[in-house]
Amino acid sequence: YRYLVFRATQVHPASTPNKEVDMDITMSGKTVRLSKQTSKIPYPLDIGSKTKNAMMSFVVPLSAFGVPLSAPGSIRFDLTLNGNSKAVIFMDSLGFWK
Repeated sequence: YRYLVFRATQVHPASTPNKEVDMDITMSGKTVRLSKQTSKIPYPLDIGSKTKNAMMSFVVPLSAFGVPLSAPGSIRFDLTLNGNSKAVIFMDSLGFWK
């Protein structure tokens, strides 16, 4: 495998208004910051008088973790670097790409 892939969104109205959310991802003991590999998780989209939770795809190269490409190991997502943010995150479609 070459990439860790997942989709994520912030949930409105639970999230801190207009604030992107970053996270640390730990795999097999090595931690990388999401924003250093791709981007932060954006605040939900404001469309006129409506706000939409839009899932966004994130692709993180396994080489950033320095783990064997054939055995990625355990994964941990850590949102604590956002301080006292009230962000609520939905994630799905977690997987690995070759």
